[in-house]
Amino acid sequence: MLSGDVEKLYPSAKALVKDCVASRIHAKDASLYDFSEEARACSEQYMGWTDLASNSPYSLRDIQNFADSIIAQGLKTVVLIGQGGSTQAPMTITKYNKPDSSKITFKTLDSDSPVRVRAILAEAKPETTLFVISSKSGGTIEPRLALRAVRDAVADRISEEELVQHLVAITDPGSMLERQAREEGWAAVFSGQPTVGGRFSALSVFGLLPAALVGICLSYTSDAADE
Repeated sequence: MLSGDVEKLYPSAKALVKDCVASRIHAKDASLYDFSEEARACSEQYMGWTDLASNSPYSLRDIQNFADSIIAQGLKTVVLIGQGGSTQAPMTITKYNKPDSSKITFKTLDSDSPVRVRAILAEAKPETTLFVISSKSGGTIEPRLALRAVRDAVADRISEEELVQHLVAITDPGSMLERQAREEGWAAVFSGQPTVGGRFSALSVFGLLPAALVGICLSYTSDAADE
């Protein structure tokens, strides 16, 4: 129920409550979008975000354990390489919630500007840096070009065999990036959820792994989001 004042200030809120919009979204009820066949068909495929906090398809423990093990090996810097939805949530999460005690420097490379690319790669020491290549489709051109730039930049400082142990992929199952990472023997491959769009992926592995790498407790984050 809404108070009289709320109804006056926000008349549309009454309709939202009457139609049980919030609970229907959480239940992945695509009929909310039946104003067109195309909208409903699309929503049926991409409503996985609605219960990421209450019914996570990922093992938070596995993500946290991987992050903890990498940090224990002497990790000093994380460079997240991505574009659009793959980087927006991680940038916000790591900027405003990074523990003061964290010794990890987190950088995002979401630009193909030569100046930006050179600046980040010049500061990164490959021996203590983890490069996270984040792409839902696995074929976005900017991250792929950035990965090539990483390889060129560190070629004289670390061998290719060593470099792949500093590469991690976050991508949807079956993507070109997943195949490449597995064939080359990258440190890890984390599979995204096909039903979660990039700009709704804060509580998916696209947001959770970067959070864990800077020392954020995933179980606490998930519980807070669920509430």
